[in-house]
Amino acid sequence: MIHKNGPIDFDVNAYTSSSVSTSINFWTQDRQTARLTFKLTKDGVPLPLAAVTGKLVLVMSDGSRFIRDVTIVDRVNGQAEYVLSDQEIKHYGNVQAELNLYYTNEQSMSVHQFSFHISKSLIDQDIAPITEYYVDEFEALRAKINELYKESIQTIEDLRAKFEDLEKIETKQGAQSKVDAALKAANKYTDAHAETPAGAKDKVAAALEAAKEYVDPHLENKKIHVTESEKSNWNNGQLHRLTPNDGKVARLPNGTDIFLLPTGFYMGANLLNLPVENDSSFYYIEVLETSYVQNEVNYKRIFATRSFDNMTWIGTFHAQGFRGWKRLLTDGDDVTTLKKQVALLTLQLSQLQKGGAS
Repeated sequence: MIHKNGPIDFDVNAYTSSSVSTSINFWTQDRQTARLTFKLTKDGVPLPLAAVTGKLVLVMSDGSRFIRDVTIVDRVNGQAEYVLSDQEIKHYGNVQAELNLYYTNEQSMSVHQFSFHISKSLIDQDIAPITEYYVDEFEALRAKINELYKESIQTIEDLRAKFEDLEKIETKQGAQSKVDAALKAANKYTDAHAETPAGAKDKVAAALEAAKEYVDPHLENKKIHVTESEKSNWNNGQLHRLTPNDGKVARLPNGTDIFLLPTGFYMGANLLNLPVENDSSFYYIEVLETSYVQNEVNYKRIFATRSFDNMTWIGTFHAQGFRGWKRLLTDGDDVTTLKKQVALLTLQLSQLQKGGAS
């Protein structure tokens, strides 16, 4: 899909200017192609966007206001984007905007205010937009109100049906007459079929014998009985399954974020946060998530193996968040490449030592 990109780089710190005036200019005919791309850093490194939702506030020159969710493109490298809707792009003039981040731990942060411009295309010269207000949460509220309305209508219908039943309630005199008639019929039937003591005793004996024929074999069959200890073992068994019932690894849906997977074994293609960006290859994923939390981060280890060339990477979540991917070297790796990497590391170490000495 083709887009007109308006790139914006923000360093998230308190000392930056209150608002940034960009040179970005879209046109009212840029429908579904006007895209703002955000690259967020903090202290010179990418700002992680795990467990966060981005909101973009747009205030148009005619007073229209929109509050929209942005799309997180790369949670590790702090990249997000937003494509202006058909309703927004028609509001030409200067646009004041602000990007805000909302974390799942109830923290929030205003990243920055900025402005850009929307010019009126020649084909739209005689069209004047109407002032609009749109907030994503309002649509959710509207849906909830509609749901409550439907429930209220159903409740009214239920009450109406119950009142119809009340109108059919029997009067006391009528009910007494029916009870008397039923009692008379019951007495007549009982008198006609009254059991003699001897007959009743024979029937009880026959019923007891039939019960013993069923119960005795059941008591002797020890295999179908379970002890309390066995029940306790079953009830206390581990409920989290690492694979489906057949023991085979299930395929993940396309677009699954592997950083959010719990402990288990997985495979899939077109996954998010792989060691190689935009890699649509099949990968085998092994996740080991711990219960230890520090700085609101669950310690976790992830193995990722690309299927077609057997390359394997390992990544961990530590107290500072995701620590990046490290590729595992094997005896099949090129010796020359290894020597170059060793030489590069030696040079970097020498430079660090010189810097410390100075």
